[in-house]
Amino acid sequence: MDIEGAHVLDLFAGTGALGLEAISRGAEAVVAVEKNPQVLKVARENARDLGVEDSITFIRGDALQFLKRYQGPPFDIIFADPPYELPGIPRLPDLAVQHLKPGGVFVLEHDVRHRFEGHPLLELSRPYGRTVVSLFRPLPVAPAGEHS
Repeated sequence: MDIEGAHVLDLFAGTGALGLEAISRGAEAVVAVEKNPQVLKVARENARDLGVEDSITFIRGDALQFLKRYQGPPFDIIFADPPYELPGIPRLPDLAVQHLKPGGVFVLEHDVRHRFEGHPLLELSRPYGRTVVSLFRPLPVAPAGEHS
């Protein structure tokens, strides 16, 4: 996955590890959404300690609500590592993919109880023990003048 110059959304950011890793691999900017204020404080401190605080925008809030209300520019990559007990996990792909640029990818980590095999935007799922990483992409946009 090419991260160089990417605009990344890190949902359920926790201490910011995914966003910080994206910056270290060349992402231009990261938006990190985390609900827990104490954990978000640690994420901010981690970014400051690594000298990348100018590349990460931290938002305290609920990730599902963020996706429902977000009106800004689309992202190249969206990461989500939600709590496995979160009731909204089945809605995440549809909520997230609408905020991707054409060719973007939504990377969802979830447990084996959640199955997305029938989802039309699923590109692949890989199990790692009880954890599954699933990739979703938006449908390709037909060039102007073409009909599908």
